[in-house]
Amino acid sequence: MKIKSLLIRDISSKSLLFYDESLQTECLGICQYLEIDFLPVIGEFKYAKREKDGYCVKIIPKSLAISEYSRLLDQDVREKLKRAPKNLLFVAEGKTLKGVVHINDFNRNIVSQAIQQDMLVFERNLRQWYLLNDVKNDDIRTFFEYSAKKYPKKEYWRNELAAYRIKEENGELKKHGELQLFTLSQLLDFGNSTVSNKLFLTNDTKESKLDKKDPRTVIIELRNIVMHAKDSISIRNELELHKINELQKFYQRVDTFILKYEGLEALIQGHEKQRRAIMLDNASKLNIIGNYYPNAIEFFLQ
Repeated sequence: MKIKSLLIRDISSKSLLFYDESLQTECLGICQYLEIDFLPVIGEFKYAKREKDGYCVKIIPKSLAISEYSRLLDQDVREKLKRAPKNLLFVAEGKTLKGVVHINDFNRNIVSQAIQQDMLVFERNLRQWYLLNDVKNDDIRTFFEYSAKKYPKKEYWRNELAAYRIKEENGELKKHGELQLFTLSQLLDFGNSTVSNKLFLTNDTKESKLDKKDPRTVIIELRNIVMHAKDSISIRNELELHKINELQKFYQRVDTFILKYEGLEALIQGHEKQRRAIMLDNASKLNIIGNYYPNAIEFFLQ
């Protein structure tokens, strides 16, 4: 997954403003404007801490330092950001200062884009899982019909069924492959239903301790957030991730998504049709290797 591979160095701020003992008034103005208490010291693994009468220079402790090669989702990163004053950490490679990282930095485009890519793969995998289990467009229509009948007072399901019938009547469904015209929400709802025999269950538990929402809702909320995200790193903007509780909620959403993402991949790889397809493909490669040994080995290992 893209989101699991992101490092602190990918989001950290590398253009730093340093402490200057001869310009303390200016340094105080910077700290007040940015709402921070620390400024790094040039050429040393130290920081200047703002105090009542000015600044006190100290060695950067382990509790305020994070490796630039730490992954964003590492527990160490979460704990240090949570405990650090003003939620600010110094990014380092060994004893060399490389930058700083703050909660605001999680709003960078690279984070939302990584989750966007993972969401697209997740949605594609969900279609593949259903197709492996012989699910067709007609099965989704049956689900809409069942839901509209079971919940006659809910306009949502009547609208879903009506929209499906329009696509069916104008031939739109035939122009695309099976299941290609359904949204992630529709696919997840189908997977949770008795119509599909709960083929992919995501509303079985309350995953989030903060908001008590089921994984299906959490995944859709995360998708909506990243699909509409803008690069809001400017301190003048209203940031979605500005406080530690917002970052914790973000982590919980991502953890829930990863759990279901990896669970879906395991289901696909364990399905008999998928395993058989891999076995046939592997046997074909081995036969080619046997006919063109040893040159074909290098070709397949590229």
